[in-house]
Amino acid sequence: MRGIFWPSLLILLASWALPVQAFDVYIPTQNVVIKPGPDLRSGNLTRLSKTTVPLKQVFYAPDGELWCQIRLQGNQTGWVQARYLDPALSKNLPLRLQDIPAPLLFYFAQRQIGYANLNDAGFKTVLQKNMLLIEVAQIKQRWDFLRSRHDFLDISRRVGIKINAREFQDLKQEQKTLEKQFQNLMTQIL
Repeated sequence: MRGIFWPSLLILLASWALPVQAFDVYIPTQNVVIKPGPDLRSGNLTRLSKTTVPLKQVFYAPDGELWCQIRLQGNQTGWVQARYLDPALSKNLPLRLQDIPAPLLFYFAQRQIGYANLNDAGFKTVLQKNMLLIEVAQIKQRWDFLRSRHDFLDISRRVGIKINAREFQDLKQEQKTLEKQFQNLMTQIL
């Protein structure tokens, strides 16, 4: 049993470290300060204006802000607050559910709705589009949970623990259903 467990664990850990398709974000304003760490006090690394950069990860810092690590030129990385980023879904085609940064979509949609002018004729359109983004983010969170549960059950099965085959199949089926919902929503958003 121990002989099966460690290789399975190593495969799982390696799969978490594998690179995924890059998700690009857009910096729509001028002179956005890029920090060396996810903290306002970490100094200044550089400034960027109206450019698209690859997103590496998102992180809720102790200050409660959502910070995003981005890749700069020369493979250097820096951190920027999510408030300065646009997820730019149309620049990331084809989109795959596993590449969607759900926390950034939630944050972006909330800000768009929160700062929209209720008296503006286009408010209904802004609200509808951003509610769809929130729904995509919720699907992604559920999909991530199911993937983690599926991986856990798969590793458990490989080390000899009896797993309910029905639960295993139900997880896979729900993931496929979520992927279809994601594709349907993306056709409405884009």
